Amino acid sequence: MSWVPKSYKEGQSYLTPIVMLAAFPAVVGVLPGLELTPALALIPIFNVCQIIKEIFLGEFSRVAYAVAFVANLAYAAIGYFVATGIFKSESVLFRV
Repeated sequence: MSWVPKSYKEGQSYLTPIVMLAAFPAVVGVLPGLELTPALALIPIFNVCQIIKEIFLGEFSRVAYAVAFVANLAYAAIGYFVATGIFKSESVLFRV
């Protein structure tokens, strides 16, 4: 497989864009003036930042919290099944 990194340094260079994709919604999530709606509660990472911000401000919405909780459970389940499917292959584990 050509996308499997050969060294730690190469792996870090592959991981940098993913970290940037995760950091962007986190930064946007703490900006002032944004309110968490049920539609925005579906955006991963952003929804958690908004809920934490609303808890600190005392403007907590139970509906948005429930939508974010269910969405994050769904994203975690999808990630679990994708990772299990990838790591069931011996070529990933042993670089065959």
